[in-house]
Amino acid sequence: MRTQVKKLTPLISLLALSISNAHAKNDSLSLQGYSGLFNIPNAHVSSHGTGFIQLSDQMFYQDEYVHNKNLQGSFGIFPNIEVGGRIAWFHADTNLYTDEKEPRDLSANIKIKIPFIPEDWFSIAIGEQDIGGEASYFDATYAVISKSFGPLRVDMGYGNSTEGQRLDGGFGGVELQTLPWLSLIAEYDAKDINAGFRLNTPDSWLPNGFRVDLTVLAQSNNMPNEDNSYFGLNFRFPLSGQSPTTTKNITRTPLTNSTKNTHHTIAGDLAAPKISPLIFAANRFRKKYERPTTIDFIPHHLPPTDSTNKQTPTKRKALRAVFDKLKSYEFERIKVGSDNKGVMYISIENTIFNHNELDAIGIALGVAANLGKLEFDKTRLFLTNEGIQTIEITTNNISYAAFSNDQQFNNVDITASFPTDKHYQVNWTYNSPAQEHYKPRVTLSPAISNVIASEYGVYDYSWGIESNLALSLWKGGIANLTFSYEKGRSDDFKKGKSFYENRIRNEVQDMTIQQTLRYHSILNTTYLGKTQYDYEGVQNLTTLYSPTGTHKATFRIGNYHHNTNSGDTRDIALYSYRFYFSQFDTSTEVTGGKFWNGDKGVRLESKFWFEDNAISLVYKNTDAEFIAITWNLPLTPRKDFNSRWGQIKGKPDWTYGIQTMINNDSNDLAFGPGVIPKMQFETENTYLNRDRLSPSYLYKNLTRLREAYLRYK
Repeated sequence: MRTQVKKLTPLISLLALSISNAHAKNDSLSLQGYSGLFNIPNAHVSSHGTGFIQLSDQMFYQDEYVHNKNLQGSFGIFPNIEVGGRIAWFHADTNLYTDEKEPRDLSANIKIKIPFIPEDWFSIAIGEQDIGGEASYFDATYAVISKSFGPLRVDMGYGNSTEGQRLDGGFGGVELQTLPWLSLIAEYDAKDINAGFRLNTPDSWLPNGFRVDLTVLAQSNNMPNEDNSYFGLNFRFPLSGQSPTTTKNITRTPLTNSTKNTHHTIAGDLAAPKISPLIFAANRFRKKYERPTTIDFIPHHLPPTDSTNKQTPTKRKALRAVFDKLKSYEFERIKVGSDNKGVMYISIENTIFNHNELDAIGIALGVAANLGKLEFDKTRLFLTNEGIQTIEITTNNISYAAFSNDQQFNNVDITASFPTDKHYQVNWTYNSPAQEHYKPRVTLSPAISNVIASEYGVYDYSWGIESNLALSLWKGGIANLTFSYEKGRSDDFKKGKSFYENRIRNEVQDMTIQQTLRYHSILNTTYLGKTQYDYEGVQNLTTLYSPTGTHKATFRIGNYHHNTNSGDTRDIALYSYRFYFSQFDTSTEVTGGKFWNGDKGVRLESKFWFEDNAISLVYKNTDAEFIAITWNLPLTPRKDFNSRWGQIKGKPDWTYGIQTMINNDSNDLAFGPGVIPKMQFETENTYLNRDRLSPSYLYKNLTRLREAYLRYK
């Protein structure tokens, strides 16, 4: 016996060490779709920038657990906030109007973790499941508190649900992370006692924060049949598509002397810059007294400004090197020159780095600084779209060259603004040939019209391909032809069925000509032609930005008539205000007025950016109330194909979303309420980087400029 104990001692020690090093996975999904155990929540939320997709087979129905099918999602869209949804069904194609009634539901969840409580104390969260639905199979509200003791987490809370069901009263549970890949779970869900386990892939197995979890409810005292186990298989992924990174804080200190560059510091555990030690002291002085000063430190090794500075052979050589390098990236409408004050000027149009205009800006500034730093003090870059200037950026070349090449360099002189139409005395020395007008550009993307979890089926669809042909006519002028081609559809989208009128059609969807004009930070675009397959008319969109881009106001008016039904007219009048919260790359926009289908009311959208992907939460209150979630993704390479004869690319701003009605007798799905008739070449996408081309967004994402240059230099 003593020998057996000795043999087991190393195994026991290894197990004890594994338990001591393991910590409970606080963000794993429950079988209900929110972070938790089996049926109860914990007081944690999905990590900011992280998403989960889960397939599970458990539902509480008619006082017992039953097997069904659930597709669930959960997204950490904001610190301390988790949102998600659930599609639940038994049979995919049953018509609930004519066949046996059974649960089929699309529902939404939200959980909010109370902030400002130290992590080593405890956590508190409140949440709601099945928000606003009257046909609520999963309706529950709750408050929960969690406390971790090393590998053990204890969860306790109180809920309000359907009488006598789960989360109706006090609940509690424990999760013990016995190994890095195994945890044991037991809970009381206010009705039943459940036990089981969870398996997860260790962090070292998958890259970039990806993880796979398998949750198994193995035993419950509410299991009258032999098939008494239930599972949830979920996949964790970063919402940006890559490993989450910690965003460094950016401090901006404006100077009173307009000839000097605004100085930005990227705070973090980085080495101090070697070439500008006094800048930090100057910045601290200004910050302390919270007012601008005329003090500005110019390192002694920077080339002095020379008011008689002409284009010497060495300067022309530097300008030529910059011009040739920019051409090699296939930028368009390139102009390179200088003034008599030692400033290099560059103007480019980006049609290839279509995920984010910051890639083009970072590359152009990096090229200019590294090739021109010995001859020019500064670079002033103008970014244009369709020949219209959209933003102006000025940098100190020596500072930016050091910043662009060294990830440990934590400061850079840079300032950005919307174009001011200030007249600069520029000698444009090199220009690219004007080949952009009438150059065909083809954009291909999926086209999907679908209905989810309706009375007709769990998923009805019509899908196809959308192709867009665009020609740049002149400054601000675009001709557009969009054709859709259907590739497949479900039965309920066939002729004579419920959703036939909302199918993808094999015909021209849009055919328009548009003209955009700019005055400072105001853009005005007029669209004329055919849209939505059957309507012809005119629309005008005016967009006004604040100097930093934090605030945006838009005014949209239009008049359309059906091309065969003279009685079908569409008059639209919409007014919007958008606020951009730079700290979290988040914006909120409220729109009111008369929408596309004649319904009047309000639409509220909060958009959360994760690199170049975005998730939007939408609330619409017009003829009825709806909530929706949409995903906005670039379906094209980060660097697109381009040639002198034409361009073929994917869509950089493809959108997919689902919605459900709330505060009604049922959670019916419907087409058309609160629709904003956006055009193929909307101002915010064509000219403003998907509503991100602003000084405030650029200052927030300075490291993106460096990353793009280092990747593509």
